[in-house]
Amino acid sequence: MNGQYPLTHSDTLRARIDLTLTEDLDSPGYRRDLASVDDELPPEVVHAVLNYRMLDPYAIGITFSYGDCPGVDWVCARDLFRGGLTEPTGSGDVRIRPAGDRIVIELLSPTGYASLSADRGEIADFVDRMYRAVPDGSENAWFFLDQELQLLS
Repeated sequence: MNGQYPLTHSDTLRARIDLTLTEDLDSPGYRRDLASVDDELPPEVVHAVLNYRMLDPYAIGITFSYGDCPGVDWVCARDLFRGGLTEPTGSGDVRIRPAGDRIVIELLSPTGYASLSADRGEIADFVDRMYRAVPDGSENAWFFLDQELQLLS
């Protein structure tokens, strides 16, 4: 048992959060690809489910859903979320940075760009749970290379 979370190798931590689609004109390549943003309309809400599997200890899976569109899955390093709580992190397709009481998550792909903000406390709670479940430096105890290689064959 680790803190309040009993752990087995099949456990997955989940968090459901609502993100706000933001206009981030400071980011290079800014485009309004996901939705029309108008100052007179309420912010667009994007739902997200964060998934952390102990058997994949270095990664966080995120499923984004918007309106009637099917969910879109992204995967990024868990260190991005921890670092993004205090400073800008990421140089690839996922970038995370603090913005007051919010966290900004930028998603870049060949077909578009989105800047989303989430409540910093919700993200910090998920990061805390994740690192209590699998402490920094103990990831190898949860990663079974032989089993992963068998899945590839």
